[in-house]
Amino acid sequence: MRDSLRKIESLTIENVVQGHGEVILRGEVNSSIKDRIDYLEKIEQIILDAALDDFPGEYLKEKTIEVCGKSRILLAGAAEEIHQLNLRHLYQKVHGENPRGYNS
Repeated sequence: MRDSLRKIESLTIENVVQGHGEVILRGEVNSSIKDRIDYLEKIEQIILDAALDDFPGEYLKEKTIEVCGKSRILLAGAAEEIHQLNLRHLYQKVHGENPRGYNS
């Protein structure tokens, strides 16, 4: 996904129409893409750090969307739930198991 975002970042784009959310205007495109890349890098680091914790599931739950620089109110308030699902899925993908101590 980061590679795709970096390709978009290298283009000259007037605006971006997202699948959800606001239209991103010309002056906001690069900062918006950088913000998304930063988020992906933060959650990747969280997943790596969680594996070092005795209870990685609890560790993941503590890493709210706000810790990653995003607002809870995005996506009509569903952002935190989606964020936690992303963390859990990425943990499973990277480590091949459910995070211990993660009770949804």
